[in-house]
Amino acid sequence: ETAAALGGHVGGVTAVSPSPNGQAGSGGAFFTGDGAGTVRAWDWRRAGGGAVASARGHVGSVTAVTSLHSSRADVAASAGVDGVVRVLSLDGADGGGIKL
Repeated sequence: ETAAALGGHVGGVTAVSPSPNGQAGSGGAFFTGDGAGTVRAWDWRRAGGGAVASARGHVGSVTAVTSLHSSRADVAASAGVDGVVRVLSLDGADGGGIKL
């Protein structure tokens, strides 16, 4: 049985990671990366409603993604087939302007 389907990925889901302790902010967050280079944050309690935050950080597929902050679902680190590791602000754009 499927609890929720996560829509919007291009080129398939290529990376997935839970946030520390399965929590970010007030909910349980996890992160995905796709074949188009986009990283998304999801709250598992409302996954059917779409990503809570995202950024396109890579040219080509995301190969790894992880949370950087246990209380924020809008900050992640990712790696891609472009050979770049990025710290991303999941701001809906290109992930710039990070403040840790």
